[in-house]
Amino acid sequence: MALLFPVRFELRKALMVKQRWSLLLVLVLAACSKPTSMGGDPNPPLGGATASEADLKTATQSYDASASTVRDGSNGEIASYFSTLQAPFTLRLADFLGLPDFFSQVGGLLGAQGVAAQVSATLPRGNWDCTSGACLQSAGDDYDVKWKTPGGKYAELYLDWNGSSSGVASATVTGHLLQDPSSTLEVPTKLIGKLTLADDASGKNLQTLMTLNRNVSYPKSSCVSNSYVIDVPDSQRLVVSLKRADGSTLLNVRNFETTVTSNTLTTKGDLTANSAGKTINAKWDLSTNGTVLRGRCGEYGGIIASNLSGTVSTDNGSHTLAFAVVANKFTTNPSSIVFADSTLTVDGQTVKFSGSTEDTNKDGYIGDNLTLSFAGGQTLKLAEYLKKYHPKK
Repeated sequence: MALLFPVRFELRKALMVKQRWSLLLVLVLAACSKPTSMGGDPNPPLGGATASEADLKTATQSYDASASTVRDGSNGEIASYFSTLQAPFTLRLADFLGLPDFFSQVGGLLGAQGVAAQVSATLPRGNWDCTSGACLQSAGDDYDVKWKTPGGKYAELYLDWNGSSSGVASATVTGHLLQDPSSTLEVPTKLIGKLTLADDASGKNLQTLMTLNRNVSYPKSSCVSNSYVIDVPDSQRLVVSLKRADGSTLLNVRNFETTVTSNTLTTKGDLTANSAGKTINAKWDLSTNGTVLRGRCGEYGGIIASNLSGTVSTDNGSHTLAFAVVANKFTTNPSSIVFADSTLTVDGQTVKFSGSTEDTNKDGYIGDNLTLSFAGGQTLKLAEYLKKYHPKK
C-alpha cells in the first residue's frame, strides 16, 4: 500500500492504491516530477540475490491482500468518521487533512444546524455547545464544538488554528488557491486538533479519539503581493492519531514530512493503518535531487531529476518488504526511471532489480525492461511478474 505522497498528502487517496505495490513505493516522487531526458539502457541482471521467485510471490500476494483489506475498510471508516458520531457539521476527514480540499472542508465546519455563519476569507472561530439540541454560540479564538452522539456520549472537537495550545503559537497567513489568484484564504501554519468522547458533560471516562498536529510552510506568491500560494507546501510535517469509539486504532501517522527546496524533493514517514483485522506498517525516507521548477505564481512545478535514492520498508505482520533504491537516469516521452543496483529485501532474503520502469508495449504493466534477479541466477521482468502474480482487475 503506497502511503507516500510528497506533493499532496490525502489519506483517502493514499488508502486507495490497489496494485503495483512493488514500485509505487519508490516511484511516487517521480510521478510528481518532470524528469530530464537523459536516456540510458536498462542495467544487466544483478548477482547476490538470495530470495526465490516463489518467496517474492508469497510475500507480495499476502501483502497485497492485507493492503486491499485495510484500504477498503479504512476508506469507509474515515469517510463516515464524523457522520457516524452525528456531528453537527459536515466534514470529510480525509479531505480535511489534505490539500487543497482542506479549504472547502473548512466551510463544511460551518453550515449544518446553524453552527456558525458562512466562511469567507477567515477561518471559523468560536465555541458551540450543541449538547442540548440547539447550538449555543459564544466567542472564541479557536474552533470548539460539543455535541451528543447517538449513543448518548458527549463529543468535542477542538481546532487550534495557530497552535497556541502547544505553548508556541504560529500565526496564520493569507493565501490564494493556485487556480484562483483572486481568492483570499486565511491559512493555518500550525494546526492542532483533538476529538474527545466522554460519558457526560463533566468529562467522565474521557477518551481521546483523534489528535492532530500539522505544521506547514507555503511558497510566497509572485501573483499577489503579501500572499502565499496554497498548493504544494515548501515544507510540512503531520502527526495524526485516529481511534475508533471502542478505543482501537484506525490510523497512526507517527510522522509524515515533505520538503521542497531549489534542488531537492524529500519525503519521510512512519505510519500504521488497521482495519478489518489487518494491519499495515510503512516507513520511508526518499530524496530526489535536481532542479525544482516553479510555476507562474511561485508554486511547485515539478523537478528536473538527476538522482533518486532512499529506503522504504513495509509489512503486514506476516511478511516484510524493504527497498533500497538508487536511480540516476530519467527519461521523458515516455516518462520513466532507470534504476541502478537496487535491492528489495523479502523476509530477510534479497531480490535485486535494475532497469527502466517504462511500459514499452502500453499494456498497463510497468517495467518491461526492469529486471528482477532471484537466487540461482533466475531473472524475470517486472511487467511479467505483475501480469503473473498481480494481474489487473
